[in-house]
Order: sequence, then structure tokens, then C-alpha cells
Amino acid sequence: MYIRRAFYQNTLKHCGVNLSIEFGSFLTKPDIEIGNNVYIGAYCIIGNAVINDDVLIASRVSVLSGSRQHLKQEENESSIQKKPLFDKVLIGSGVWVGEGAIIMNSVGAGSIIGAGSVVVKEISDNVTAVGNPASVVAGV
Repeated sequence: MYIRRAFYQNTLKHCGVNLSIEFGSFLTKPDIEIGNNVYIGAYCIIGNAVINDDVLIASRVSVLSGSRQHLKQEENESSIQKKPLFDKVLIGSGVWVGEGAIIMNSVGAGSIIGAGSVVVKEISDNVTAVGNPASVVAGV
């Protein structure tokens, strides 16, 4: 874990202190920014993201680089010509993300994302969102 933390501190755009990234997780873009006191569980995939302070991410969570990575091809355009569009996903301070969630849009500070939820639309601050697609069920 110490070697992994040292690697990410030297390769990411920003990497805070007290970062814990469990076995099997990986970060796919060098522009990722991670704040202080962040926990990323086992077997997570983190795309183009900004993860603020005090975030807890359970195991098998995917934070994709937005929802437009695989755009529909035009009739006369080959898949080799098409370049993917990577959006930056913001995870606010104090967010909890449950087991196996898929995050494709920003999550506001203090929010909770339920296990197995799929976030396709932006989630506001201090709410609990669950389901596929994730919808707000309560304020925190």
C-alpha cells in the first residue's frame, strides 16, 4: 500500500495525504486529483476525476470519465477516426460511495450513493441517492 501511494503521489496531478488505495484498484488518467483522507476500496477503477477530501469509496466502484466515452459513430466515420470524450467527474468532500456503484456524473459534498447505484445525472449536496439510474431518496 505504501508503494502504491508513493507511486500515485509522483504520477497524479494532485494526491493528498492519508490516501488508501486497496489491492486491485487502479487510476486510469494522470490528470486525476485526490484530496486528503481518501479511501478507495479493492478492485475500483477511477477515470478522469477530482476526488475531494474525506471521501470513502467501497470496493468494485467505477468512476467513469463521464457518460460520453463511447459516442455513437456517424455513418461515414470509422471507430478509428472517432476520439472518445472524457469528462471530469467531481466527487465532493465527505461523500460515501457504496459497493459496486458506477459513477458517470458529479456527486455533491456530503452525499451518499447506495451500493449498486448508477449515477447518470448530477447529484446535489447532502442527499442520499440509490438505484439504477440513481435518484434522490432523502436529504442527509
